[in-house]
Amino acid sequence: MNGILEGTTPSLRIRVPQQIPVTSLIGIELVLRHKGVKTKYGLADMTVDAENNMVAYPFTERQTLDMDPDEPLYWQIRFKTASGIVGTKTARIDVYELMSEEEMA
Repeated sequence: MNGILEGTTPSLRIRVPQQIPVTSLIGIELVLRHKGVKTKYGLADMTVDAENNMVAYPFTERQTLDMDPDEPLYWQIRFKTASGIVGTKTARIDVYELMSEEEMA
């Protein structure tokens, strides 16, 4: 048992830089790395919050249960607009922190 309860389905919420309105996004590439495994997700896997200029990746219950709380989760995202591509540096979040965070920025 990893210490994470069934039914836990957090979201990784990412504030998009103000100069990039989420309504102008034509693509997103989110890369997650946990326990040495990289997984890539696109715009179709994300939810978009235009009011707060944020995007979110909702984890499934299965993904959450597979997480090891003793291993950090690394993430990096790139936003594609008609003007070009803007990316972030790789960021790290502790799995337990992800479970309790209301918002990731």
